Amino acid sequence: NQQVNCNNCKLCTLCGKIDKAWDAYKKQRNLVTCLSKKNKQANLITDLKAKSAINDLKGVWKTIKTAANLSPTNNKTDDSESVALDPGKLNNHFSTIGNKIQAAVPPHKYGSYTNFLPLRVFKHILPAIIEPVTHIVNLPLYS
Repeated sequence: NQQVNCNNCKLCTLCGKIDKAWDAYKKQRNLVTCLSKKNKQANLITDLKAKSAINDLKGVWKTIKTAANLSPTNNKTDDSESVALDPGKLNNHFSTIGNKIQAAVPPHKYGSYTNFLPLRVFKHILPAIIEPVTHIVNLPLYS
């Protein structure tokens, strides 16, 4: 009475036991995953409430970045430098950056943006972008 190696026939008792064991494993794994996620969420909310209560804005943002799976940056900004920004230099940067980027991009043989953005997509996004685009187009008229 020798048992033959089964190749997952789904008919023999061995396959039935394997399937039941696999189903039980998946059920337990899903339960553990669910509990882990709920625990993480509860810890996150507790951490945010604690940091908000003591007005720890850096801690709040670090917690938010951790929750969003963003690595916390170690970029230290010098407050005196950020306050001393020259508005003229900043304005000049943003008013000339478009031309610099355009000069760096080689012309494409297809020409228009409509070749890359289907008209149906453009029609769907138009209500959301019409006001900012109109403002950008009208800016030179006010100067």
